[in-house]
Amino acid sequence: MSALKRKIAGVKVRFYKRTAGSNLSMDFEIDGERFQESTGWPHIADAERVALDRINKINEARRAFGAGALVRGSMATVGEVCEALRVGDKVMDEKTLTRYMAALVCLARVVDEARPLDVTLDKVIDRVTLERYVSLAQGNQGRGVNWHDQLPMNGAINSTLRNAASLFQERLVGRHLSALRLPPLEPLRKFTALPTLPTHFIPWPTENVTAMDAAARALKTEQPELWLCHVMLRRLGLRDAELLGARAAWVQWGQDGKAWLDLRTRTAEGGEPAFRLLKGGKPRRLALDAEIQEALRGRPGWLIGDGWGESKRYDFVYREHCDWLRPFVPEGRMKVNHELRKLAASRVYTQHGIAAAAYFLGDSVTTTERYYAAWTAEAPVVAWEV
Repeated sequence: MSALKRKIAGVKVRFYKRTAGSNLSMDFEIDGERFQESTGWPHIADAERVALDRINKINEARRAFGAGALVRGSMATVGEVCEALRVGDKVMDEKTLTRYMAALVCLARVVDEARPLDVTLDKVIDRVTLERYVSLAQGNQGRGVNWHDQLPMNGAINSTLRNAASLFQERLVGRHLSALRLPPLEPLRKFTALPTLPTHFIPWPTENVTAMDAAARALKTEQPELWLCHVMLRRLGLRDAELLGARAAWVQWGQDGKAWLDLRTRTAEGGEPAFRLLKGGKPRRLALDAEIQEALRGRPGWLIGDGWGESKRYDFVYREHCDWLRPFVPEGRMKVNHELRKLAASRVYTQHGIAAAAYFLGDSVTTTERYYAAWTAEAPVVAWEV
C-alpha cells in the first residue's frame, strides 16, 4: 500500500506497510531525531493512537532530560547506565547492546583507563573528552583507549561515537534511565562525524584467499544461509544494503540456464517494498551462476533470511557475516564486507576493463578509477572457484 501521511500533535508522521499483510510502521522526526517503529496495528486508526502516545512520551522525556540532569542524587556513572539498560524489558538484541555499551566504555577510558565503569557521565559526554578520544584514536595512542586493538580509520571512530550515542535514544532514556541523573546529551548526540575517504583497492595475499576458499566450501554444508550471503557479496560485488533489500522478484529467469539479479530503484507496489539505490548508484543486471541459481530457486520473498525479523536479517548481513569473514581479510582493513565488493570488481576490471568494472559496481567510470588508480591491469588476478 502507498504511504499515509498525518499530522499528529504537530508532528508530521508517515505510516506505511512493509508488506501487504504486515502492521503499519510509523516514521517521524522530532527536533532532528528520526523515529522509525512498528505501531503493532494494521489499521490506521489504531496506528494514529499509538503514534500520538509515542510522540507524547518522547516530548515528556525531552522535557525531563533535554535540559540536563534534573534527577536528584549523584551523577550517573557509565557502570550504572549499563546496568540500568540490562534491567527490565529487553532493550535490543544482546549483541547490539553489548557493542553499544563497549563503545561507551571506550570513551570512558579516555577519562580513566583503569576504572572506566566508575567514570561519571558528565565527564564522558563532554566535548573536550570526545575530541580527545578522536585525537587518541586517530593516532592509535594511549593503551586501553580503543576497546578493540586499534582504530586506524575515521569510519571506525564514527561508529564508536554513533554506537555510544545510541544508548541515549529517547525511548531508552524514558524507559530505562529515568531514575538516573544524566548530563546534557547533546555533545554526544550532535558530535560532527569525521569525513571518511575512499580506500583504494589493494590485492589480497594469495594465502588469505586460499584460506577463505576452504572455509567457504565447508560453510555451504554447515551454514547454507551464511554461505549464500557470502557468495552473493563476493561474486556479485553487492553492497550490504543491496543484499539486505534483495527480493525474489528481483531475479530474472531466462532460458538456457541463465538468470540475472536486476538491481534498480523500485517503488512499493504489488506487496513488494520500495528500494532506492545508494550513493547515486546506477541500475545494473548481474548474471547469476548455476550454484547461486540453485540456492535462490523457489525463495518467495527476501533472498537472505526470508521469514526472519528485520533486526535479525540486518545483524546477519552486517555483523554475523563480517565476524565470519574478518579472520581472512588482510590486516588493517576495516570495511570487512566491502572488501569482497572491491575484490570482485578487481577481477572484472582485470579481465574486461574499467568500463565493465564500473557497470558491475553500479558506479561511474570516474568513481571506479579513483578506487583502482593505483592498481593496473598488469597486477596479479585473484581468482576463485567457491
